[in-house]
Amino acid sequence: MGLLAAGIFVKVIPPDVLNLNFVSWVALLLSLLMYLLIAITLVSVFITDFKTGYIPDRITYPAIWSLLILLIISTLFKVPLLYLSLKNSEIGKYLIPPYSNYFYSHALELAQPLFYGSLMALGLGLFFYGLIILTKGKGMGGGDLKLGVFLGLAFGFPYSLVVLMLSFLLGSVVGIGLILIGRKKFGQTLPFGPFLSLAGLIVIFWGTDILDWYLHLNLGS
Repeated sequence: MGLLAAGIFVKVIPPDVLNLNFVSWVALLLSLLMYLLIAITLVSVFITDFKTGYIPDRITYPAIWSLLILLIISTLFKVPLLYLSLKNSEIGKYLIPPYSNYFYSHALELAQPLFYGSLMALGLGLFFYGLIILTKGKGMGGGDLKLGVFLGLAFGFPYSLVVLMLSFLLGSVVGIGLILIGRKKFGQTLPFGPFLSLAGLIVIFWGTDILDWYLHLNLGS
């Protein structure tokens, strides 16, 4: 967890942090809190599900609500701030209604993490719910569903899809490996929470690189 926190600090905090103004500091703090919340939740789920095969609601529910609140606060902080900064500028006041749609377009852009996060939370929740029905609860459980909602909210579009694909890939590789060495047999289950958690942690640091590689791979073919 210490190494993860250090990595997140390096990822989030820019080299010129001491030169930032108050507004940038607040935005930076909100971003840092969200990344740390995501990392803490995923580490907790990884350890708990690995040891017990169970993802407790006391981890996922507070994590979902806390992240949603942080996303709402971040959006409510950034959008009005954009409006005020434009309104108090000699040039910027011509970029707000009725002169221009600049404010609306950039406000929508600032609200994307909340919008896409909520949309993907619903999408991944329905996806795991469908898997639970198809496997009659033997392949996936309610804990995976709630973790999927958290991951959708945390990573939004398209990175939550990267988390999903990477988790299935990791699960397949480990599952086949365990079968080959005789630790598991066909039909036996593995807890899926650790793979979702590990995929999420990987995407925090290398999600953009993975997505770019995948897109270039498909475009190249």
